[in-house]
Amino acid sequence: MVPKVPKVPEVPAARALSFATRWFDPATVHRTFEPLIADWQREWYESAPSRRPWVSIRAAAAFACAAAISSPRVIATPIPRSISWRVATRIATFCVIAGGALSIPMVRSMGERSLEAPGWGAMLLLVMPAALSITFPFAMIIAVDAIFRHADVPSHVARAAALKLGVIAICLMQVAGGLVGPLAARRSTELSTPAGWNIPEPRPQQLSTVALLRHAERNTAILPAPQYTRAGEIRRELLSRSVVSLMPAMFVWLRWTALTQPRRRRFWPLPASAMTAVVILTFFVTFFGGFRLEIEWGMLPGNGLILPLIAFGTWALLEQRFARQPSRGRAPAIGEA
Repeated sequence: MVPKVPKVPEVPAARALSFATRWFDPATVHRTFEPLIADWQREWYESAPSRRPWVSIRAAAAFACAAAISSPRVIATPIPRSISWRVATRIATFCVIAGGALSIPMVRSMGERSLEAPGWGAMLLLVMPAALSITFPFAMIIAVDAIFRHADVPSHVARAAALKLGVIAICLMQVAGGLVGPLAARRSTELSTPAGWNIPEPRPQQLSTVALLRHAERNTAILPAPQYTRAGEIRRELLSRSVVSLMPAMFVWLRWTALTQPRRRRFWPLPASAMTAVVILTFFVTFFGGFRLEIEWGMLPGNGLILPLIAFGTWALLEQRFARQPSRGRAPAIGEA
């Protein structure tokens, strides 16, 4: 009879060390995190089983504080110029091609009055900010590929580049969607209005985010859909801009999760072009589907627009969950636990 091998208890500090190794440079890991985790392991082994949860909670809090204090090192990590150039080139190429193609029907949809206006060429330039705001978030997928597939780049440098990409993308979307786009839309309305006609009152989509936050009617009564009031329209526009601004970071996270999972399948992860198409389809289905749910269920204006964030967040979490499960018939590799 084969004697049973006693089960070795799992050390909770192992994942913490793996996290620190992925995000911080070797010097920071050696100087800051390795002594902290060594003390964590020693105290955990020396404690009674009843005290180990408290030891883990206290050590995890200390690890979180150390990671928060050391986080500026991640932002300050220098990114190779070759990566920055490749990322910028891919984003610019995608946005110019997709945004230029999208701007043509946007101009044509304004009607013959826009085409007969004196500033027709300027109209095309005024439409471009809105077109670029729509296409820019989806360029994050090919941008992440440019970072991940770059040879001879340490893990913490690649992750720092992806983190910076997400933060910069959110800031750009805030400026484009909250200032440049509304001003361009308002100016295009002025150019498309025939001479002698009264210029219509700006819609919430044509006001900057600061103007919407300071709007006099923002604090008036808000009715659920579909009985939108002026305050409800402002609330919905603010939530829409917030959701769209977070989408680039969500797509960075989604693509990075797909590329870094330890288990690869024949058809997954998808190529960047195929995944971009799937993400675009999923976004617009959930975005407009959330609007329909908002009307059908009588929710407050803008609540239905959170559906894309829920959908893509669930997608990324499920990818991480399935990636941790070892394949049948083999032992998990180091780092898959």
